[in-house]
Amino acid sequence: MKIKIISAILAFTMIATPTLAETWITVSSWAYNDVSNFKKEGMLPESLDSESDFTKPITRLQLAQILHSALTNVADTSIKNIYSSNQFCDTNDESANYLYWRRIITGERSNEYDENGIEKPYFYPDRLLTREEIAVIADRTIEWFLGNDMPQKQLMEISDISTVSNWAVESVKKMVNAGIMSGVGDGIFSPKDNLTIEQAISIVYRLYNLMPTGQTADGAGIDANEETVVQTYTNGITETKKDNKLFLRQDENILMEFETDIYSNIFCETVDGTLYAAAQNCYGKTDIYNLVNHEITAKIPYPIYSVDKEYITAKSSVIYSGLSVCESAYEILF
Repeated sequence: MKIKIISAILAFTMIATPTLAETWITVSSWAYNDVSNFKKEGMLPESLDSESDFTKPITRLQLAQILHSALTNVADTSIKNIYSSNQFCDTNDESANYLYWRRIITGERSNEYDENGIEKPYFYPDRLLTREEIAVIADRTIEWFLGNDMPQKQLMEISDISTVSNWAVESVKKMVNAGIMSGVGDGIFSPKDNLTIEQAISIVYRLYNLMPTGQTADGAGIDANEETVVQTYTNGITETKKDNKLFLRQDENILMEFETDIYSNIFCETVDGTLYAAAQNCYGKTDIYNLVNHEITAKIPYPIYSVDKEYITAKSSVIYSGLSVCESAYEILF
């Protein structure tokens, strides 16, 4: 199903979510691209499927689920399965535990202890987040995944920096300087304002695109009224973009076209003389097309980040091979 777009009053845009029953959601126009791409990458948590207003404040648990969804699309096996046990006394959500073990989101003291005498903190899943709190969370995320490899952009002076809590000042400066966060106008950061769902998605999507295996949508940033080359594959096939469509071309012939509200990333490879395309769909899964008959030959339940003649590698770090089968992998038959 296509994601339909219509204009609404003032600064808001309505997006139809790609589900069987259309659910219209309210998103500010400035956030549309980030929210739309985040959905196309398949990273919007199921818990937000029924949410219709993305301009409303976000809870700590919703933020944890959004961030967890993005980070697990990045190859990260450093603490595999270590967060399987619940660390909090007020939620057993996997996202909260994932981020706890990376010290990205921590809890507050509870004076409640597990069987080993270790205090289990409160997570406060329903508590709303402030803008200065997400700055600290974003800072910890970058530190965990990128270390000191922080982008430097110096986008604005923060005119209300004196109102930022002492524990968040450095993080706010770093996130603004890196272009991860911006002000609300005239250099004002508004650190104590509640963070909204769309602001959280925009921030997390920027973090995601900093990660080593984070993939932006094919042709992102290209507003193509005329057909424009996006990339050329090693087998000589060219990918182009015009309006909301991506085309795979061989010389003057269009092999196949993909609508950008359904597919966000495409990889093309030749295997045993036959052309195939691996296309990531708006559900965050991958469809493998035979470019001769346009039929789907395989489906992968993950987004991908590389393709060659033997392997398709998913962002989950699982390798799908057409040459061998192992218990932990899906078999791909080109």
